[in-house]
Order: sequence, then C-alpha cells, then structure tokens
Amino acid sequence: MSSKTNRKTCLIIVAAFLIASCGNANADFTFGTPTNLGPTLNSSSGDGHAHTSADDLSLYFSSDRPGGFGDWDLYVATRETTHDDWGPPVNLGPTVNSPRGDWGPNLSADGLTLFFASDRPGGYGSFDIWVTTRTTTDAD
Repeated sequence: MSSKTNRKTCLIIVAAFLIASCGNANADFTFGTPTNLGPTLNSSSGDGHAHTSADDLSLYFSSDRPGGFGDWDLYVATRETTHDDWGPPVNLGPTVNSPRGDWGPNLSADGLTLFFASDRPGGYGSFDIWVTTRTTTDAD
C-alpha cells in the first residue's frame, strides 16, 4: 500500500472511532411551554426575528406592521427590569430602516452594534448583511 492509502485508511479508522465513541449529543436543559408575549409586542401583522440585548432589557425584532418606513422594519421594545413587562415597540426610524425589507436584528454583547439583513439598494444580492453602530447605549 502507498503512504497516501495508509493515511486515508488511518483517517477513516480515527473518524469511525470518534463517531462511535462520542455517542448522541444531549442538551442538559428542557425548554418549557411557549408563551405568547401578548398584544403590546405582537400585532395582526408579521412580527418575528426577535433578539434581546445582553442585559435582557431591550428586545429587537422585525415587523411589517403599518406605519413603518419599508416592507419590514426593525423595532425595539424596552423594560426597566427583567421582571417588568415590555413597553410598546418603537420603530428604529429612517436612519436604520429603508423603504425595502429590513429584518433579523442581532445586537452585539456591548449593545453598540446592530447587524441585520436588508434588500435595500447598494447590496450585492437579494438580501445582504448590514451593520449600524452607536457611540453609547444611551445614544438614540
């Protein structure tokens, strides 16, 4: 056998051993029954792609509810403590939202960078990944 064949055979044996010895992956937690977040956050339109801030005091999401700036807009709802109810959603406005679809918000751990998808002009495909930043978490 050539050294190349021996190497392939060894890799296959090692891979088979690792697969056999690892077993099934198990999560050590169980989610509870889902609960609707209610009419303050949800509308009769499409609402989704929710993501919370690291401190769990801001909830960013996408919606195609009336009164937005485009097909889908980004919104944020806040609360004073994690024990409080969410306040009414606020549209992130025309600086962030475009006349097209903006969705899938994801906030960085420090709360200063927001990544999202959009099909606004200036992209490279159907939907592209966009980013916006702010100087402090207290900034607009």
